[in-house]
Amino acid sequence: MPGRLLILTAAFHPAHPLPTPFLQSARQAGLQADIVLLCHRRDSKVEQELQRLYPRTYIIAPLQYGLLRAVRRILVSTGLVKPVARLVRAIWKNSGFLRKQIETTVPYLLAITLGRFFLTRSFLAARANEYSAVLLTDSRDVIFQRNPLEDFEGGILAGLENTAIEDQPRNCEWLEQIYGKSPETLRELWPRKVICSGVTVGGAAQILAYLDLMCAEFIEQLPQVVYTEYLDQAVHNKLLYGACHGLDLQLTDNFQGSIVNLATSDLSEFDADWSGGLRLKNGRMVSIVHQYDRHPELERVLLARLESNLESNLESNKGQKAAANALAGVGSQL
Repeated sequence: MPGRLLILTAAFHPAHPLPTPFLQSARQAGLQADIVLLCHRRDSKVEQELQRLYPRTYIIAPLQYGLLRAVRRILVSTGLVKPVARLVRAIWKNSGFLRKQIETTVPYLLAITLGRFFLTRSFLAARANEYSAVLLTDSRDVIFQRNPLEDFEGGILAGLENTAIEDQPRNCEWLEQIYGKSPETLRELWPRKVICSGVTVGGAAQILAYLDLMCAEFIEQLPQVVYTEYLDQAVHNKLLYGACHGLDLQLTDNFQGSIVNLATSDLSEFDADWSGGLRLKNGRMVSIVHQYDRHPELERVLLARLESNLESNLESNKGQKAAANALAGVGSQL
């Protein structure tokens, strides 16, 4: 599906390193995309460095970081977190007039892994007509090896992990923390494979519909999710395995090579030679590699390959520039 791609990723904490491999790989894979990083604050020097790695990279800082920290500190120290969450939810459910204002405020009550969905939705809603596809992704542990739109035919595409929810204690805990331990609520989910929330690609309208569902569910469950990391994956699985989400959903796994999630993989589904990148056993190059850092030797090989390709490109560019300068010198003598 050709067209303009928007990549949205959260890189909020100032202490996090720049997503250098992520941006290097986007450039080397030939992506034609706008990459937007949600951050705590704008920094022109950091933005220039990011744009050196991938020219169409932009930082937005949609939340006031000082206010975010102040709100969190007050609510946690006074024990008002859950009462405030219940009040916010009640106002949201009963006042259509205040819904927009509530949804603007809710990210201040959430960890960034959940708050990013509201921030992303707000950013995308104003620009949805500019893009044919949108990729919501982590950046710390993601690299591109080819254009993800080569595998995308519309709707929304999400990647499966290798194991069932019931075999992953963390995923079980996240679901039970939000929805309780009632077997009627979750029993249909336990044998299903985990749908990883770290990488999701879709048409702009489908991604907006998905974000609407996620944000509404976060507010419905606000007392259970307030200031807690990683619960987005529980909601992601609960909604996408539900019968009424209305999305044109396609699920892909590690054997197809579109989005591969490696946290629960032993890598046996891939070719054992990683020197040319991570490939399926039939030789097909994987498009998006997620969680490669769970396998230290694979991480070393893939990052070394990125650096090697970068150095080769720099040398090639120097050679082209030298040739151009030489031709310009000849032209000036004619």
